[in-house]
Amino acid sequence: MLRTAVTLAASLVFVTSAQTADKPQEAQPAAGMTVLVALERKLHGGWVGGPCQGDWIYRPDGTFQARNYTPGGNRLTGTWEVRWDALPPTLARTCKTSDDPRLVGKMWDAKLVQLDDKGLAYQYEEARGYQPDTFTRLSPSELAREEAWEAAREKELAALQGTWVPLQYEEGGKKVEGDINTRHIIKGDRVTIQVDGRTQAEGRVVLDPTQKPKQLYLHLSSGPTHAIIYARVGTT
Repeated sequence: MLRTAVTLAASLVFVTSAQTADKPQEAQPAAGMTVLVALERKLHGGWVGGPCQGDWIYRPDGTFQARNYTPGGNRLTGTWEVRWDALPPTLARTCKTSDDPRLVGKMWDAKLVQLDDKGLAYQYEEARGYQPDTFTRLSPSELAREEAWEAAREKELAALQGTWVPLQYEEGGKKVEGDINTRHIIKGDRVTIQVDGRTQAEGRVVLDPTQKPKQLYLHLSSGPTHAIIYARVGTT
């Protein structure tokens, strides 16, 4: 448990402070810092949370990526650090990119209450009195599958960039006759739907590269979600 480890780290700092008369000043932080670094390393890897808490990957370079965050199942990337200016330590995160523009630039500070080989838990200051957010660590093989899934998603999303004109359109199981004057413009993970050159809706693109036939979901800002089965042939 982190509480035990942090107590140990605090004790080391206290003991070295009391012994400054017997040991060189420059040697004092070494033991405590080693413990803190070891604790931070436990955060590296993948973590699966409950509904809306998200699934997070914390990387050694101080960056993270997350998906399934919030009721909207949003995706985000950003930076993280652990601050040790007070106990329990604070996990600080800043969102740099997201499929929800409202999350970009948002910062979260949460107190770490558990961090070990199996579990992670933290508490937001504004959520005191409630249960902390808890996460289960992904095994190395599970993390590898998650990374492979993410790479496949990025590859498929890259192939979908641009303006698309449906060659055939069905709604409610019936083929729509006549000219199709709809355009789907995909940029990043955002989509703009135009009809006769006028923007009718905007939203975000959600896809799962493992689905066969290929499917994507357009979560529109106006509320509805369009589920689309599609096929790409060459560059079309």
